[in-house]
Amino acid sequence: MIAGAQSSDTLDSDKKALAVTSFKKIRWMLILYQVLKVPLLVIFLSLSVDYRRDGFFS
Repeated sequence: MIAGAQSSDTLDSDKKALAVTSFKKIRWMLILYQVLKVPLLVIFLSLSVDYRRDGFFS
């Protein structure tokens, strides 16, 4: 009886730990995306501006 309760408790804690780790992974991915999005946008904008400037000069 007690052993069964303990095993179900450990199962719940395992599920919680898994949910926490997956949540942390998703959160880190979101943070990385937010951090990397800005430089990528800046590079893209600068490239497009350079391209337009070359178009105007040629």
